Amino acid sequence: SILDGRFRLPLGLMALVSADVHRFPQLRYGCYAHSTGAKWHLQLGRSAGRHGEVTVRYALRHQQRNVPGTSGKVIENTFRHQLQGQYRFTNEPWRFTTRVIFSWFNAEESDNQQGWLVSQEVRYGQGRWQAAMQATWHDINGYYARIYLSESTLQYAFSMPMLQGRGFRTSAVVRYDVSEWLNISVKYALIARPGADSIGSDNAATPGPIRQTWHIQLRWKF
Repeated sequence: SILDGRFRLPLGLMALVSADVHRFPQLRYGCYAHSTGAKWHLQLGRSAGRHGEVTVRYALRHQQRNVPGTSGKVIENTFRHQLQGQYRFTNEPWRFTTRVIFSWFNAEESDNQQGWLVSQEVRYGQGRWQAAMQATWHDINGYYARIYLSESTLQYAFSMPMLQGRGFRTSAVVRYDVSEWLNISVKYALIARPGADSIGSDNAATPGPIRQTWHIQLRWKF
């Protein structure tokens, strides 16, 4: 890492900047030659009224790889850009988060790819109840322009689905604290990909353009 810092700017702006330049003298997956690359991140954020917060984030990743279909004989430079805007409004016990993300993939020899998504999340928490619902629309025309999106899930679990293609994803999570030592959580998720023959791959593939999943967690603290 060559740069990693936080800076206060005029107009109440807070800037986060990071840069990482790397070199691979040995062969690695996807590149059968010595290669170099870099990652750059810039984030600007500021308050928007008493309850709001606005954030804009830009990320650029430069990477060298084999040109697909050349058996590793040709190396190309690739550039993956991602621009995200986020607005968060908090008024306890509610929190609303809106995200808009654009992604571009450019390469010297391969076809360019791009995509976008819009996501709305609503959280509620009061007393023994915690709940979150999220809906996302996306249209991403290639794997290399894929977008990862954080998603609410069960307690102590982690969910960051990779989105590509054209479709809709929604999820709802509800948790209830039965007592100080016992709670129960339920998550429902639905994925819709119009025109798709299946969703997923290999043994995890679901026939048809719609997939629905349920997760239930019972947590007992000793």
